[in-house]
Amino acid sequence: MSAVTFTPNNTNPTAAQIALGITARNAAAAATTRRFIFVDNNSTFFDSSGTFVTGSYNNPAVRAPDGTPGVSGVTLSFQDPSILPYEINSGGPGMYRDTRLRNHTLSADWRITSRLTLNVSHHFQEVKIENPLIKGSTPMIAGEVNRTLGVNGPANPYAGQLYIDAPWYSELHDATYRESRVSLSYEFNPKWKWAGTHRFAGMYSRSEDTDYVNQRRLGLAGAPFNAAPQNASNLVFQRAYLDERTPGSFIAPDWRKLPRTVTAAGRTFDLAWIDGDAGTTQSAADQELAAKLLVAHSHFFNRRLVITVGYRVDEGDVTSFGYSTDPVMKTPRIDRDPAKASVNHLKGITRSQGVALHVTDWLTLLGNRSSNIGIPTFTNKVLPYGTIPDPTRGQGEDYGFALSLLSNRLSLKAVAFTTAQTGQTKSGGINAQYNLRNIRIADALETVLVGPGRPISAAEWTATRAALTPTVNADQFDEDSKGYEFSAIANLSANWRFTMNYSYTDRIRSNISGTDAIPWYGYTFDGKLLKEGVTQNVNGTFTVNPSAFAPGGAVAQWIALGNRAPAANLATLNTSANISIAEEIRNMISEINTDKQQNEQRWGLRPHRMSLFTAYDFTEGRLKGFSTGFGYRWQMANIIGRTASGSEIQGRAISAADLMLRYRHPIRRGKLRGTLSYQINVANLLNQDGRLPQRFSAIPPYDLPGGRGIAYSRFDLMEPRSLRLTTTLNY
Repeated sequence: MSAVTFTPNNTNPTAAQIALGITARNAAAAATTRRFIFVDNNSTFFDSSGTFVTGSYNNPAVRAPDGTPGVSGVTLSFQDPSILPYEINSGGPGMYRDTRLRNHTLSADWRITSRLTLNVSHHFQEVKIENPLIKGSTPMIAGEVNRTLGVNGPANPYAGQLYIDAPWYSELHDATYRESRVSLSYEFNPKWKWAGTHRFAGMYSRSEDTDYVNQRRLGLAGAPFNAAPQNASNLVFQRAYLDERTPGSFIAPDWRKLPRTVTAAGRTFDLAWIDGDAGTTQSAADQELAAKLLVAHSHFFNRRLVITVGYRVDEGDVTSFGYSTDPVMKTPRIDRDPAKASVNHLKGITRSQGVALHVTDWLTLLGNRSSNIGIPTFTNKVLPYGTIPDPTRGQGEDYGFALSLLSNRLSLKAVAFTTAQTGQTKSGGINAQYNLRNIRIADALETVLVGPGRPISAAEWTATRAALTPTVNADQFDEDSKGYEFSAIANLSANWRFTMNYSYTDRIRSNISGTDAIPWYGYTFDGKLLKEGVTQNVNGTFTVNPSAFAPGGAVAQWIALGNRAPAANLATLNTSANISIAEEIRNMISEINTDKQQNEQRWGLRPHRMSLFTAYDFTEGRLKGFSTGFGYRWQMANIIGRTASGSEIQGRAISAADLMLRYRHPIRRGKLRGTLSYQINVANLLNQDGRLPQRFSAIPPYDLPGGRGIAYSRFDLMEPRSLRLTTTLNY
């Protein structure tokens, strides 16, 4: 054990230690730096800053036992079911989702005349979600290489063991939606046959959306060790040392079993959920929207030609609320004061046109076209200013034909389509990719550049920091798709029917982060991908190449700040993530490039899909009232990479069989007359299982040392067999 465990001394690992897999120091131990650990095994609470942590093979300086070097890339995941079975929820029983939903809809129709109809409706929906969880790269399974509990701490009784380490989050999401709508439709039949027949409809609605999100973290109440309540120095991590002979124990400790108070630095603190940072992980917004719609549906030439035209306008205001500070917890809290809110006005227009030509009684030609200037998601904020993005734009076309054969017993339909969208937004992972990184880099630079006797005054830094840490929760991309669809419905008899659907889709995203994040950071391109701009040396350190970044961008500003003092060198100054600023930049570039590779090269796409379903109704005999159905679903293997020669690499196809059983019978109870049905649906009848590879950890693919196969950074599992019982009353 002495060969692989060490006494921590608040220094970074040596090259020899890195080769063993000891890749970083937990956090630099200092007067204002903490990383608190609660050990679930014996209730020990200690500060682990300055101690060593182990990493994975995604570092070329790390060596496998046979000497094989690691590889630079995204974080590798534990994928050995003999150690960690796939069916184990590593979050443990403390990780759950509590959803409380209520909704109601009221609708009334009034046929004013034989041709004029009025509809009035109101809809309300409210959802409240509480979700304690472990996310991102946690829980982390690591090896305990420290002989003491903290720097200069007591002897560590768990040295040499594996442990699972994780911070707990608790995400709150409250949302409401209200809409009131009125619509009128009118049938117009001119006396001249050549003028056709028409139906006109108009709709006006007003809606209000409210959305509140708070991503809390478990920590010490009152922000005692850093003015930013969610700073790592104020958080508490839960750790469990594992029995390697019992894979079932590989779950995170339950946050609900933590004590109410802990003692740190000679003081007692309450443990509490720390509210999310303003705008980054806590926000509230309202959207008030008015929608106006006009539609005309016309028939000509004895209903052989059908034309549909639609025009819709959505217009409204989005209010993003500001913040005040909780006097006790020191956390931001939503402030509904209009003076602290910002309001954005939005307008979107959608136009659509469609035509159907019944060439014969059995052949119909179809065509549709639409264009829109859309309303962006009202809760999304993008770079460069952390405001709502510009309206999205899109257009689409589809053309095809439909056949009705054998006296309508066989129906066939084929359609080809294309779509183009610009300015779409996605929100997954944005906080970790941009916001938290910007904050970590700003915090690190502040510790060595700001204050008396340093290059930057506190007043000057306030404006600089604000410009370099805008709050965003989404980034933008464009997307084009094309494909075709085919469907067939056959009524083989009065009781027996068969349906088949097949589709092919080719989807390409482009301009990933290209209109917002990339120019703001000042990243430049090398072909389709961003220039690396940061190189990793053989000793595992990173170096920034300034010429790879555009002047005036955020990276260029970081480089300029790094040049203002030796201690601010981006290659050596570590952030609270225990890596250098240079590596933070490299990781961001890698993530954007990975996103581009996966989406701009069809990665993740399953182009071909097919489904079959047949059902039979028993209408006489002992089985009268029963129906049975059988289905089969198939999706082509997903595209997960390319070979060195450029050929696409496929993951795994998905196929599953489904079963349906139903019984219907009439019901008569007093004045109640109707039909009662009981239906059982079994999805994935044969319970097919296994891994579904989603992406590699490196390109070209990287083989894990020890003959453990290709390293994937993500894979999904097949949904297991499920059964659903539904009871329906029609009256």
